[in-house]
Amino acid sequence: MRAGRWRDARTLLETEPFHRDNSVASLQKLCLGECRVKCHDDAAALGAFRESLDLAPSAAAELGAARCLARLGRDAEAAAGLRRALFRRALPEEQIATVTLEAAESECRAGRPRAAAAWLRLSRRRGAATPESRALEGVLTGRRVGDDDCFLARAAFAGRRDGAFLDRVRANAWCVHDPAYRALDDKVALHRRITERGDAALRATWPEARELPCAEEFDDDGGGGDAVTWVAKPRRGYGGGGVVFHGSWAEATSAGHGAHLAQRYVAPLLLRGRAASLRAYVVVRGGDAWLAADGVVRFAPRDYGDGLDGAVHATNAAQSLLDGADLAEEDFGWARDRVPGWESRAWPRVEAAAAGVARLARLAGSSPLVPGLPKILGLDFAVDGRGDAWLLEVNATPGLAPRAATDGRVKEAVVAAAWDLPPRSRDSLLRPLALPP
Repeated sequence: MRAGRWRDARTLLETEPFHRDNSVASLQKLCLGECRVKCHDDAAALGAFRESLDLAPSAAAELGAARCLARLGRDAEAAAGLRRALFRRALPEEQIATVTLEAAESECRAGRPRAAAAWLRLSRRRGAATPESRALEGVLTGRRVGDDDCFLARAAFAGRRDGAFLDRVRANAWCVHDPAYRALDDKVALHRRITERGDAALRATWPEARELPCAEEFDDDGGGGDAVTWVAKPRRGYGGGGVVFHGSWAEATSAGHGAHLAQRYVAPLLLRGRAASLRAYVVVRGGDAWLAADGVVRFAPRDYGDGLDGAVHATNAAQSLLDGADLAEEDFGWARDRVPGWESRAWPRVEAAAAGVARLARLAGSSPLVPGLPKILGLDFAVDGRGDAWLLEVNATPGLAPRAATDGRVKEAVVAAAWDLPPRSRDSLLRPLALPP
């Protein structure tokens, strides 16, 4: 674990017997939970943290479980868990303010802003407030709290065009946005909304998908073995954690998945001999939406071939880093010259999916705590051999911190453009989307 070999540590902890002493076994389960978090598998990590709590309760395990719940979108449970971690009075002094802010953010996302404001007020009176917690308390109470030039006041409330880049990145993930965006992270809910709404253009970009667990049987032309036909994804997840590739529908349904979405595998167009995907960025502000003309092309860590190994099929950047692969990414300008029919097939489907997703958020009918704040969404696409782009998932809080040269250049441009709306010229990176009625 100290060497950062999280997958190896996870495998060791999962296969070795646990100690007979409950306190030692609890620590082992705690370490297993941390390894699973680093591998981006929050559902499995939550199980390990809860087993640790059953053996020997601790603030660390309580905190780990609560943070998993927050990332899984179970906000009310997360807020309760964070409060329990604070009540154990075992957290380091320097961590109390951070955990209090996390509890308040979970309360906001759960639709309980008054409870969030009460937590922040208590934290401030105890001298444990931070610039971020004072900013959120100011939003919830309608006034500034303290004299700190906190990041939201600097980058959002004041409307400055030269706000610090990382401040704006953090603001995109804050709890003040419209709750409708957070629902887009739920793959099962997204599937239901896409298939049940009347937006035919969006539906045409969504691969065949079914909810798991499922007892339905049908002939999927997949006989099992090494050819991937279905991809099982956790209902909520990030970084590619918990994604499993299956050779047939029978395999997918018999694997014991919990709340997952099984999505028909899109046989990819190979670029550089590897599976590749597109990360596109959509910016929404108020009732308007824009699609960034540039994005990132991501590659699987290993050359394409038969087999169910995720390193051959998955193009997620976080998983590539866990594999120790270089993030040799490209931009859309590079893809335009290499994807057949980019202008006639791939890009029009990206535009249709982007407009449809922005419309879904608008139809939810909720409202942000800070009106007018731009929201950046990440949309992931696979491209098949004909050049058709297929929407795989939506990320309400995409990672916007730079990871590599091309990745960083694109992200910095997207973030800058999002905070410079409306576009000042026709040459702007952001192109307006015509949202379906």
